[in-house]
Amino acid sequence: MISVRKRAASSSELAAFCVEVLEEGKAVDVTRLELADKTTIADYFILCAANSTPHIHALVERVKKDVSRKTKARPVLNGDATSGWVVMDYGDVVVHVMSVESRAYYKIEEFWEKYPAADDEDAMARFAKAASGMLRGVGGESWDARGGESSGGG
Repeated sequence: MISVRKRAASSSELAAFCVEVLEEGKAVDVTRLELADKTTIADYFILCAANSTPHIHALVERVKKDVSRKTKARPVLNGDATSGWVVMDYGDVVVHVMSVESRAYYKIEEFWEKYPAADDEDAMARFAKAASGMLRGVGGESWDARGGESSGGG
């Protein structure tokens, strides 16, 4: 018997396959974000919403099963269906399956649309300064973008 090894999918192919699987599972508002020029976190984020807790669970199980069958890849999972948000981390592709409410509240794609390209140092500095201004603690203390307390009142 001849053994045939499955070829590892590129991140682009894996992202496209995840989108296909989610759409077949009737996920709501499936979006593929290309992030390779913005961060080293992942090449792609796949975002979608589900109509109920059982739907979130079903979508997660479907992606796990179909991706494993196609590529043998297994995700690192965070969250659960009852929390309204499950993250499936395949390394270069991260799949977010969220409740409709969580998807509307967090607006992840809006954040990444505004996030500058990693090689644009001026834009990165402006973004860090703006993010620092948004991170205000109780009592008016501000936190700089590197995570440390900077000053009282801002």
